[in-house]
Amino acid sequence: MNAQPSESNAELFEPGAAPAPGGAVIALFLVSAIMVFGGFYGMGIAFSVPVPWHWIFFPSLLLTVAGFGVAFRSPSDR
Repeated sequence: MNAQPSESNAELFEPGAAPAPGGAVIALFLVSAIMVFGGFYGMGIAFSVPVPWHWIFFPSLLLTVAGFGVAFRSPSDR
């Protein structure tokens, strides 16, 4: 068995040229994940609470859409 890595395998493990994500990008990702999953949770419980369902469902839907909007916005737009 040859212990030396071939040139083609060495290219597979080279680090990319793009810079690592900054703290703001990571924070926005976490905020968007909380918004999306919180909106999913709100839409799920909207029909089992003693208040009119649309008071919880539609704000939760807007929260989910806003969370996806934050997550999929281009970093160059920020």
